[in-house]
Amino acid sequence: DIEQKQKIEELNNKVLKAKGVFDLPVIEKRIEELEAELQAPDIWNNPDNATKLSQELTENKNVVAEVTGWESEIADCL
Repeated sequence: DIEQKQKIEELNNKVLKAKGVFDLPVIEKRIEELEAELQAPDIWNNPDNATKLSQELTENKNVVAEVTGWESEIADCL
């Protein structure tokens, strides 16, 4: 139905805007950096920093997963 297709298209445009706000390539690059830092053998010598980095990694992965999920849901509707 045309109305549903228009709503899906509007949602797709919102997701594209969200991707611009979140700047996924930058977030994905940061994920790589954090993963590398967390692989360092001495990372837990400073537990506060290690915990902070781990939390940042989780938050960034959640953002990427959320936006990717939106894209997948839209694609399924088309």
